[in-house]
Amino acid sequence: MTEIKYNAESKPLGRIASDVARTLMGKENVNYSPNLVNETIVVVQNIEKAKTDPKKSISKKYYSHSGYIGNLKERSMQELWDKDPQQFFVEMLRKMLPNNKLTTLRLKKVKFEK
Repeated sequence: MTEIKYNAESKPLGRIASDVARTLMGKENVNYSPNLVNETIVVVQNIEKAKTDPKKSISKKYYSHSGYIGNLKERSMQELWDKDPQQFFVEMLRKMLPNNKLTTLRLKKVKFEK
């Protein structure tokens, strides 16, 4: 069981997320297999200090709907980032990983440090 650390300080958020997603899938290993969960644990350090484009954080919108009429909620990227940067990052990773039964197992391999 190996541990790979990523320092997110002053690096673009999307670049970090794509690197972590690639590591979680195991594509960097010699014995890559898409139907197996990689044994590597990914530790992301200083996620609060990651770099985001200020214009994009205001203009990018995320929508959620409860299923009831007129209950569409709209939030900006900045609101979600201010609420919980770690949860926002995990949701970014969830969208980058393949949508199958292994996604939740792979996301459990992500840890955060300050």
